[in-house]
Amino acid sequence: MKKLMFGKIVAFFQLIRWYNLLIAAGVFYFTRWFLVEAFLSIEKVHSPFNEWTFLWLVVNYLLIMAGGYALNDYYDVGMDEINRTDKTILRRKLPIEMGIRTFFVLVLIGLLSALGQAIVMREKYLFIFPVFVAGLLWFYSTKFKRDFFWGNFSIALLAFLNVLLIFLHYMMLFPIVKDIPTYVYPVIFKLTFLYACLAAIVSFIREVVKDMVDIKGDKEFGCKNFPIVWGVKKTKHFLLVLEVIFLLFLAFMVYFLWGFRSHYVFLFFVVVLVPFWIFVIRETWSAKEEKDFKQLALLLKIYMIAGILSMQLIPESWA
Repeated sequence: MKKLMFGKIVAFFQLIRWYNLLIAAGVFYFTRWFLVEAFLSIEKVHSPFNEWTFLWLVVNYLLIMAGGYALNDYYDVGMDEINRTDKTILRRKLPIEMGIRTFFVLVLIGLLSALGQAIVMREKYLFIFPVFVAGLLWFYSTKFKRDFFWGNFSIALLAFLNVLLIFLHYMMLFPIVKDIPTYVYPVIFKLTFLYACLAAIVSFIREVVKDMVDIKGDKEFGCKNFPIVWGVKKTKHFLLVLEVIFLLFLAFMVYFLWGFRSHYVFLFFVVVLVPFWIFVIRETWSAKEEKDFKQLALLLKIYMIAGILSMQLIPESWA
């Protein structure tokens, strides 16, 4: 009995993608520590968040995101049983109804908690952001995922917001604490926006790569993503074009970081992120089989984590 219960608990945490939630929490905290708070200390601006209120904010979004993962599995269960039978959670390890119930319970708790935080922090418009995220997750799973372009765009937008949301919360709360940064504001905004773009573009490319892996089950259930509409060969060429464009974006970021005195993170981009991306392009060019695209999807996830880790080098250049 205890073994069965433990198995259910493990399956539940797999359903809500605990490892992706940890990465998302890391993005929130790294954005706070290294893209916002580090620069506020330079101008001696009082932060609108303390450790507990920021943790509250993070937990709200993690609850909503966890619900989104469960909902996605609920609507994708048929496709997952074709594409990745060994990794299917619902129907194999948990009742299928668990997906939709988990979504409504976790998202309701997250939204009510976010509403409470907006009231406590005296800024009612803060509640708009979690409502938007919850709505986007709902429409992604129920409609956008099966539509051409919009499914990939939705994930890219969520990745963009994962970085930018923290900046937006700070900006909305500064007037409440009556302490607004002036000198460092452009620095914070530009760095946050560039990292948000990095996350969005890599996420979009990774979603297209994952569609290449899942083409069999997606086609069976009427999805209209890039490889189904365009074919594998044309989609691969599209990926290569996107990756070259992103390489140009990286070159711009390198130039920008050098001009912004961010020399440590500049070196990290030059020595690690740019060569890593050239390797990604090479792997895309040579990818032919399903296992190749699976490996490419993993490489892109590692790349995103490496990009997040580079944030911690930014304050070192301004110390």
